[in-house]
Amino acid sequence: MGRAEVHLRRGKHRIVTRTDSEKQIEGVVATGSISDLLWIVALLAGWLAIICLVGGWYAGAKFQTFLKAPLSEEVEHLTQVWERRVDRWTALGLLMSGLSILCIIGWLVSEKFVQ
Repeated sequence: MGRAEVHLRRGKHRIVTRTDSEKQIEGVVATGSISDLLWIVALLAGWLAIICLVGGWYAGAKFQTFLKAPLSEEVEHLTQVWERRVDRWTALGLLMSGLSILCIIGWLVSEKFVQ
């Protein structure tokens, strides 16, 4: 038998007792919701990783275009800008990929404990 809990409701006391099976169900629900959250974060991070890596590829293509352009101050400035963008987008894409993988591992572990 679970312990009694007291709930206040508009100034009145109400005693609620919970059985062990109800506590187990609450544990499964909590773990299940964590599992669902991990799955959603893994999917979102995976799609964001793809978007970021495509952005890095596009920035790399623009950077290569500026390298082939005739040299001027503006071209030199834009070359440096797009070079930094390649690094940023690629790093962000790899970070999102890692987050997605970690969330999938967490999801698999939480699924193992739910069953």
